[in-house]
Amino acid sequence: MGSPAGFPLLTAVSVVCRECLPSRQGELPHVGRSIDSYLDVVSAKWNVATGYACMPNLHLVKFLGSREPSNMDTCYKWSILNDAAASAAARGDLKTLQWLVQYYCPGKFLTKVVNVAAAGGHLAILKWLHSNYRNLGYWGGMEMGGAIWKKDVKVLEWLKAHATPRQDCAAKLMLVAAAQGDRNLVEWIHGLYGVGADEAKRTAQDKYHWGLVQWIVMNCELRDRSVNFDRAAADGCLWFLKWAVEEGLARPVDRTVGVAADHGRLEIVKWLHDDLGERGMGAAFEKAAQNGDMAMLSWLHENNCQGCTTAAMDGAARKGFLEVVQWLHLNCSAGCTKAAMDRAAQNGHLDVVVWLHENRTEGCTTQAMDKAASFGFLDIVRWFHVHRKEGCTFAAMDSAAESGHLGIVAWLSANRTEACTTTAMNASAARGNLEMVRWLHYNRREGCSVVAMDRAAANGHLEVVKFLHENRNEGCTDAAMHRAAVGGFLDVVKYLQEHRGEGCTAATMDMAASRGQLKVVEFLHVHRTEGCSTEAMDGAAGRGHLEVVKFLHYKRTEGCTIRAMDSACSAGHLEVVQWLDRHRTEGFSSTAVKDAVSRGNFQIIMHLFVERAQHFRFPSGCILSASRIEIMEWLLQQCQQELNDCEFLADRSNWHFNEWLRQRGFHFVSQNDSMVCWKWRGSSGVGT
Repeated sequence: MGSPAGFPLLTAVSVVCRECLPSRQGELPHVGRSIDSYLDVVSAKWNVATGYACMPNLHLVKFLGSREPSNMDTCYKWSILNDAAASAAARGDLKTLQWLVQYYCPGKFLTKVVNVAAAGGHLAILKWLHSNYRNLGYWGGMEMGGAIWKKDVKVLEWLKAHATPRQDCAAKLMLVAAAQGDRNLVEWIHGLYGVGADEAKRTAQDKYHWGLVQWIVMNCELRDRSVNFDRAAADGCLWFLKWAVEEGLARPVDRTVGVAADHGRLEIVKWLHDDLGERGMGAAFEKAAQNGDMAMLSWLHENNCQGCTTAAMDGAARKGFLEVVQWLHLNCSAGCTKAAMDRAAQNGHLDVVVWLHENRTEGCTTQAMDKAASFGFLDIVRWFHVHRKEGCTFAAMDSAAESGHLGIVAWLSANRTEACTTTAMNASAARGNLEMVRWLHYNRREGCSVVAMDRAAANGHLEVVKFLHENRNEGCTDAAMHRAAVGGFLDVVKYLQEHRGEGCTAATMDMAASRGQLKVVEFLHVHRTEGCSTEAMDGAAGRGHLEVVKFLHYKRTEGCTIRAMDSACSAGHLEVVQWLDRHRTEGFSSTAVKDAVSRGNFQIIMHLFVERAQHFRFPSGCILSASRIEIMEWLLQQCQQELNDCEFLADRSNWHFNEWLRQRGFHFVSQNDSMVCWKWRGSSGVGT
């Protein structure tokens, strides 16, 4: 029996499982049986974890668990447990988590649950795990980090009392606490182990937590005790600056005054001038003028500060601060440059333009009218035409056309002689502005180039393409169809095929396939002769476009290379990998295995190993990411000899994983602040 029209069957199942069955306490067995029968179809694609992620319901989880093969690999099942348990913990779904831990895969270590529950603020889950399965979870790792970010006081206090972080995690947790400005937590973590705090200090400065920065400098072991003076000046934290100077931790540099002025910190500027004797105030004048800060400018002037340059008035004019321009004109001798009027015009400040014209002698350049036209300020364009002699260049009409300012284009055409170039129509066509293209065609003689149709096609502007074809003779190049195809604009591709003869390139189908443009690929296959290469299927596979892969397989003869499965494996496109495995013979290389291991994609690994019965081989000296403990255990069980001389990188803060690697016979190589490098050298080291 089908579902009602417009109401997908799986949605109906989801609603029933989520809303109806739980509330009826098993009163609807016939509904359950019907759903079970339906789910037989989808259970092959869903496992417990993926099913719960799509439809978070305990009934579905139990069903999917009961349908698993009895001989499922234990490490793979362990990975499913961890993925499903993490999803349940993230939702605060304690009942599902309890079933997973107690019945689905009992006794297995939970790699994600504690962190996820803490980050989500699910204290009930943390308490249940700690009370009942403490030995099955990461405690004393980075679980506190998520609670710190959320500033979840209840979870933080509980974790402090029940799961003291280990030393390997302390520095990283201190960094998170510093970012949040939590001085009490930073003090607590530092009190545990006295770890170095250079990164925490830098982070606290980046987040403007100056009180915390002071505490870290005074109490923690640091490689560098200096502080970011300019950042504190920008933030206006005068007490901190005074303290830093008194302690000899920092002094102002040439840019400090400008930084303070740019942020309107007058008190900081006063202190730098009065107490520290800073006299280079040119940057202060410039920044204050650009920001329209009359209070700052007045103080600088009243205190006979020197250093005002043309940049001050230029900047004020650019921002439209007429009052500041007038004040600088009366009180500073530096004046301005032509850039003052140019930039004022560009930004639409006609009042500033007029005042500069009437009161200053610097004038402007053709940039003034060019930029005013480009940004659509017709009143300013007209004013320059009447009152100034600099005029404009062809860039005025070109840029106005590109920006879609038809009124300005028409006015320039009627009143100026600089004209435009083919850029005007080319750019308008590229933007799909048919009205502008038509106007330029009927009112100007410059025309366009092949770029017009090429770019219009590339951006899917069919009506513009039609107009250019029917009314112009410049035509296009094969780039038109090529780019339209790659962009998926089938209507444009069809039109070009029917009305133009330029065609496309040998790379067109390749790139369209890589982008998943199935309809375009089908059309090119039937109507064009350029064909494709193995790049088509390789690219489609790597991006997960299975339907394109199928079409190329059944309708084309070029096939693919091992890069198809390699890239599909690397990207985690399981269905593509499975299909290629069943229908193609090219196989895969060690790159596929390496990437699947490093990215923790167990489903890909299991398919390659179980379905293809392939022995994994890693090149000597191969470096992989040890992303999942379940995969590492599986590698030791199934292909231990192939791991010889491979190096594995593990997160340093994941203390349990690193300890597990040591106990399982991996040899320590090196470490930095974030990663630990391990090497496998055979079974002789197991248990050491």
